[in-house]
Amino acid sequence: YLPACVVSVRAKRGVNWEHLLIDNGSTDGTTEYLRIARAEDARLRVIRLPENHGGGKGMFVAGPEASGRYVAFIDGDDLMEPDRLARQGQWMGAHPNFLGVYADARAIDEDGRILAERVFAARSEAALRRFAEFSMPGCHSTGLMKTEAFQAAACHGTFRRASDLDLLGRVLERGRVGF
Repeated sequence: YLPACVVSVRAKRGVNWEHLLIDNGSTDGTTEYLRIARAEDARLRVIRLPENHGGGKGMFVAGPEASGRYVAFIDGDDLMEPDRLARQGQWMGAHPNFLGVYADARAIDEDGRILAERVFAARSEAALRRFAEFSMPGCHSTGLMKTEAFQAAACHGTFRRASDLDLLGRVLERGRVGF
């Protein structure tokens, strides 16, 4: 799924972006694909880890490398809508006291057909905080947050699983996150 993910990021409209890819010890040809993709587009930057340490380690490694105003999340098996970054950036600009924002998602099959709309119940900041106490209240791959908030929280990420929930919880300790 990674090539489709990269293509969806490269199709972003209305924003300047850099795609930081953490190759978490891939053994399936991903490393070669990323080498070729990087040669085609200098906005892709690849960090290769020698073995898979889970998502938390990927965020830990990415934290100091993130250099833009915002960090948006996307897993290798997910796609971005063409205007996602522009819309979330506009939302953040209109809400400068927020550290991040999450959105709804669609579940799709390998051909891009929509299987389900995933509407998350955390429609308010209070609901987001309540949900985050016991479960991930949004889809990680829809999140966007201020780089400094991500860096401050991600530097602690050590979990192989639930690293997205850990990150969100640490950001919520520092400030507000919208939906």
